Amino acid sequence: MLVKKRYITDTEAEGLLGNIIRHTQKDNRKPVAIIGIVRGGLTPAVMLSHYFDVPLYILDYSLRDRNDAQEFTDHDKKVIARAFSNVSDDKSQNILVIDDINDSGDTLQAIRDFIYDETHGWKGVLYATLLEKCTSRFDCDYYGEMLMDERCDDWIVFPWEEWWQNKG
Repeated sequence: MLVKKRYITDTEAEGLLGNIIRHTQKDNRKPVAIIGIVRGGLTPAVMLSHYFDVPLYILDYSLRDRNDAQEFTDHDKKVIARAFSNVSDDKSQNILVIDDINDSGDTLQAIRDFIYDETHGWKGVLYATLLEKCTSRFDCDYYGEMLMDERCDDWIVFPWEEWWQNKG
């Protein structure tokens, strides 16, 4: 089966990020920190960090292209500890975890479980992706666009992934 590639433009990516921002504002859930997931979540994380004027933390975790489960490292634990050190005991404060796409949901579920364990059940963690597949086993709090039906099979290429190549 030939995989169809869908190229997301810079303008489209900014629009998807704008959708996430609008929804967090509508819900009055402005984050006090952003956690970007390596690699795809880094560009959106930097943009959100600037937009909301909040600190950015990087979590280097991925299940993509792996046959075994990746273990969280001591460094990952330190990242989460630093991110949550900026949060007071006020449970209305939120930290937003961002990635580019929610495909199977396995990576985000593993990260949710890890953060829950490391923060002893902190409830103010929000999850967002630019694109969410309707077939995912994980439901993000926010997404820029839900991919339905036949679009779930597309291979998504974000502008920062192949920016040096001429697609014209």
